[in-house]
Amino acid sequence: MTSERGFYGWKLVFILWFIDFLNMGFPLYGGAVINTYMLKEIPMSRSAFGLGFTILNIFVGIPSILVAASIVRWGVRKTFGIGSLLILIGALWLSLIASRPWHYWVGFGVLTATGISFGTIIPAATAVTRWFSRYREEIGAKRGRWSPVFPFCPRSLHFCSSKSARKTLASPWMADRALQGRRDHQAHVG
Repeated sequence: MTSERGFYGWKLVFILWFIDFLNMGFPLYGGAVINTYMLKEIPMSRSAFGLGFTILNIFVGIPSILVAASIVRWGVRKTFGIGSLLILIGALWLSLIASRPWHYWVGFGVLTATGISFGTIIPAATAVTRWFSRYREEIGAKRGRWSPVFPFCPRSLHFCSSKSARKTLASPWMADRALQGRRDHQAHVG
């Protein structure tokens, strides 16, 4: 007896959104709140405190090549796991070790930021583009470039209900397809 498994791509989009929400929402946006309390515990200037956010923004982008290599070598699931583990290590570092400004920079600026890079946008976008070949740009537009609000909006209430607006928002994917050609399916290779 064969078991037929239905299409679960939409469930995948929800799970990816949820992982993205956890891995980016809490460390990045929650860090702005929690770190102000840390500023009272660790003696540092406001400029040293702000440097932590500068380092975070730099280290969200720097490891993107490593994230891509991780996806190719180990897959999307393990890459998400690496990101979540790095965020956990960064949180433990900040809560147990951080007592000087450079501890804060390493914990929040390097470890947490690298975890955000490994556990959010790049692996989620890769998973969506691998699963959805027909409506790829529509999925990206509905997600609002991975915004935590738009997956729950019905199509009739969505801010970009016209097809041209969705394609405009999804232009990075379209540009990628135009530059590389469609090679994400065996039938496209020839």
